[in-house]
Amino acid sequence: MLTRRRGFTLIELLVVIAIIAILIALLLPAVQAAREAARRTQCKNNLKQIGLALHNYHDVYNMFPPGWVFDPNRDPAAFAGNMWGWGAFILPMLEQGNLYEQCNFNRGFPGGVASGGGHVLEGDPTVTHGPETQALAVYRCPTDRGFGMVTQRWPGNGIAVFGARSNYAGVNGGLFVDQVAGRTLDAQGGTFGGNSRIGLRDITDGTSNTVVVGERLFKELSGRRIGTSTLWAGMRNGDPTSAFHLGNSFALTVGQCITPINQLPGISGNGSAAERANCCFGQNLANELEAGGVFKLVADPTWHGFSSGHTGGAQFVLGDGAVRFLSANLNAATYVNLSRTKDGQVLGEF
Repeated sequence: MLTRRRGFTLIELLVVIAIIAILIALLLPAVQAAREAARRTQCKNNLKQIGLALHNYHDVYNMFPPGWVFDPNRDPAAFAGNMWGWGAFILPMLEQGNLYEQCNFNRGFPGGVASGGGHVLEGDPTVTHGPETQALAVYRCPTDRGFGMVTQRWPGNGIAVFGARSNYAGVNGGLFVDQVAGRTLDAQGGTFGGNSRIGLRDITDGTSNTVVVGERLFKELSGRRIGTSTLWAGMRNGDPTSAFHLGNSFALTVGQCITPINQLPGISGNGSAAERANCCFGQNLANELEAGGVFKLVADPTWHGFSSGHTGGAQFVLGDGAVRFLSANLNAATYVNLSRTKDGQVLGEF
């Protein structure tokens, strides 16, 4: 007597495949969400380390590090346009003492600049690099999958390497560049500026009511920038004595709480003037900037904000060292007030 073997029919097989596909489709978002939660936690840990390092620096020097150091007497041959920033000064507090010893703070870092200030492209025999090209995990948010180096391409010429990327910018305040000659962005109300010397004693609004470092995500879509790159080493190729002071250069190391969190222009790149105005100023903040004709816009204000790859907002270090996630829907006035150390304004919910 023959035994008949029973197998799957084609319909049964297709049903099983469909069920497996549905289960995978349901499971995949959960896996991705879990991974993003882990990346966000690592980012928060990075910011906690930075906050602790800032306070350890303060314990030694009784002030936070300068946003960047500008020496008007520095020889142009010493890369005077590239200025070491707050991220370099706290290296010993981040267990990077050996790297700190490699930094010559009597000179600027090379970072794509020749002696005299001109661009130097990779492949040029005069190219020199220093510790600014050392990638540091503590300065990178795992959600940002961008390249490790900050570079600039000149069509037909080549690429200049400025230094290793960071995802964390110091808070300069709530205004754009002050056009009064001779200032180095030390009067913008925030913790970090040119040659700044802000200590806990100066944060009279309260350290738990003031943000000092925030996230910034760099994106490049269709070859156009959205936001700006950030360097842990400092600020590149700026001239604090020029009419527009530093242009966009200071945004490489600090940012300002004018552009709403994560609300940068879309894939059109810089966007139109109207798009930038709507994006950057929100609740008539432009009036504050233009009062008396003292404050003017830098080349592209959308580069100077804070952003992240985390859904709904970005993480910030407060003056007391705590890390808070600030919503992209945070009231614009509250956001600006958080960036200033002593404006005396009463904060809303954040």
